Amino acid sequence: MVIPRIFYVTSTTLAVFHCEKGGIELLAKFEDAAASVAAFGKYVAQQSDVPSAMVVDVVEEEFRTEHIPHVIGTDRKHLLARKTSAMFRQTPFRNAQIIKREKRGRKDDLVLFSALTRPQIMEPWLAKLRSNKVPLVGIYSMAMLAQLLVKRLNIEHSNMEVLSIQQGELLRQSFVNDRALKSSRLAYLDTESDASCLKSILSEVERNHQYLGRLQLLKIGEPVVVYLLSEGEQLEYLHAGCVDSDRFKFNLLDLNDVAAKIGLDQTLSADQSELFFCYLLSRWLPEGNYGAGIERRYYKQYRLRNQLKVASVLLAMVSCGWSVSHVLDGYALSQTTADLSEHIEMLALDYKRQAAALPDLNYSPKVIRAAVVNDQALQARKPSALGALAIVGSVLLKHKNVAVDELSWGVEVMVDDFGEETQVDVAKIKAHLEQFPQDFQRAFQQVDAFTKDLNQNPLVQNVEALSLPLSTSPKSSLTGESQRIGLVPVAKFELKIRLKPREHSPTDSQVDDGGSSGNS
Repeated sequence: MVIPRIFYVTSTTLAVFHCEKGGIELLAKFEDAAASVAAFGKYVAQQSDVPSAMVVDVVEEEFRTEHIPHVIGTDRKHLLARKTSAMFRQTPFRNAQIIKREKRGRKDDLVLFSALTRPQIMEPWLAKLRSNKVPLVGIYSMAMLAQLLVKRLNIEHSNMEVLSIQQGELLRQSFVNDRALKSSRLAYLDTESDASCLKSILSEVERNHQYLGRLQLLKIGEPVVVYLLSEGEQLEYLHAGCVDSDRFKFNLLDLNDVAAKIGLDQTLSADQSELFFCYLLSRWLPEGNYGAGIERRYYKQYRLRNQLKVASVLLAMVSCGWSVSHVLDGYALSQTTADLSEHIEMLALDYKRQAAALPDLNYSPKVIRAAVVNDQALQARKPSALGALAIVGSVLLKHKNVAVDELSWGVEVMVDDFGEETQVDVAKIKAHLEQFPQDFQRAFQQVDAFTKDLNQNPLVQNVEALSLPLSTSPKSSLTGESQRIGLVPVAKFELKIRLKPREHSPTDSQVDDGGSSGNS
């Protein structure tokens, strides 16, 4: 994330910088006075909703390195919070940064504890930022930015110092060990001439070397690589005067060349390194942050608000895409509907032309169709005479004394126990015995044998005797055709033959559009 606005705070002033790609611009500058603080409040009120960061470049910054037990998660967070609170009780602007984990012994963590020990410098400015709800990303020191610069330039030395000249004739010396910040000091610089400036720089480097030795951050006789940022004629003069020794090795860097490497295409003077570091902060955030939760809460709200906006835009885009797709589908359906309507109209016109060419009928097509369906159903229900004749004929070949007088056939509908109807063909036979032996029992036996042979046919369901030469009912008297033997020497009888059900034709259960059944 690019931070467009940087507040640069010293012990006496606050400068407001606007950063954009390739450039940085001074927008306003306020002195440390009650009137200036009030003016600053009015200034930020005009553009309060702008992500901002604060850089503090003061003498009152303290650093301590200590070992703590190696713990992780919330335990580490709580342990660091207790340690920083115990070390720096008088200020809320404190930070703890894990440098590395030791490889020997208990393998404890080496931690850099730091704090801005004079909170009265920032508090008036921060009060105006809080009252105007300015989204403040964090509060950083110039020492943290020096560590960030080493990582961005990918410089690796066991011990190095980064020297930069700030406005107000100040020299910032940041000691970095294995790319981790260990200490930083701010000293006044004599800039009356290049010679006095060189003398002050060499003196401060020597003094800082002794200070690091007292803190046991440097071993006796251990060399330090010094990186000094400057430009123009001053850089040339310092380059000639900074001579390497057993303890110091100097690397003088052109401030504008280094600025170009991080994307700042703007010419800076030797004492404007704060512009360079503020631009560096606007592009990358360093490790460590002095800003507590109360200072950064409006930035968290700002970020959440932006995330909701982005989510709303994405949702709107998805909704628009969904709507467009459905509109296109609707358009396609409307086109299909129009095509179908046109096709239906063409079919209707064709139907009217063909209907006009047909002769006039006394009955409507529905009535005619119902008649045709009923006729088909009657045809399907018509009994099969050929089947009955074949069955009776095959049995008559065995019973030559039986003569058929009359054979009729028809259809009978039977209902089972479940109420289902079954259609069977039925044949009725009226016959007599040609040679009646005038013996009642033998006549009955011949008719019974004829009946059994009919029943044995696989196509026959059952045979029912409607009348016999002799009545066998227990309630009737013994009467029969034999009573008239003297007059007509013939024994007559009548049988009903039920054939097994046929398979129904599909037209049996077909119902026409008018609701007429195929059964008749």
